[in-house]
Amino acid sequence: MTSRGSWKQPSFSQKSKTKLQILYRLCLSKAPDFVYAVAKPSNQSLPFEFSLVVLEMNSGSFLVELERVDQASGWDTMITVDWFLYTGIALVHGKRVFWLPDLSETKTMNQEQSAIYCTNRGAELADIADKETYKLIYNHIAESHMYNTKIRSFVHAWLASKYNPQTRNVTQSNGEPGFNGYGKWRQPSFPSSGINDTVLAVRVRDYDSQDSGLLNFPPKQALGACTVVCSMKLLRNL
Repeated sequence: MTSRGSWKQPSFSQKSKTKLQILYRLCLSKAPDFVYAVAKPSNQSLPFEFSLVVLEMNSGSFLVELERVDQASGWDTMITVDWFLYTGIALVHGKRVFWLPDLSETKTMNQEQSAIYCTNRGAELADIADKETYKLIYNHIAESHMYNTKIRSFVHAWLASKYNPQTRNVTQSNGEPGFNGYGKWRQPSFPSSGINDTVLAVRVRDYDSQDSGLLNFPPKQALGACTVVCSMKLLRNL
């Protein structure tokens, strides 16, 4: 489960740091697994800049340490804290949060179906921007999904990125360059040079193998044993 919200309240501190309790104003049955928040003066014309660290997460609120960073002094102004929370096992990287909505089941899916699955949860299908992101997402799937309890010893996940078989370049869904798969394509058949093989997926195992890594297929291709990796930009709408 994901959710967003804002907290606005007069705030006063004689020092450059203070602690604040932020209310979700939601009915949660338990504390979320992850909270991300940013703080700013409600009056954007003021010169105050703040850093924020989440110290503790509870079912009704979360505790933060707020520090003024534009200068070492206190403040007396209205503060807005915008927050994002997630319940589940999440990976945070590059101002994005990645997660697997289902940690056990797999389905036969194509890329479009996977993207719709994430859209229905207020998120997007994951892109892979660079090698570091690839390794983090690959390991996150390998460590979090219980695919080894199934008949197969691997799991697939579609990506939002597109592959150009002629230039061998990968483009993320936002139009920016993506990870081209250096040394991470499934061998020996990938990347495919087929002109229609433009959508990307990854096959994950819990050990290094030539039978794991990036795959490229036609847009309507369905793969068995699929999980879905959804993503959300932390600063969207904040």
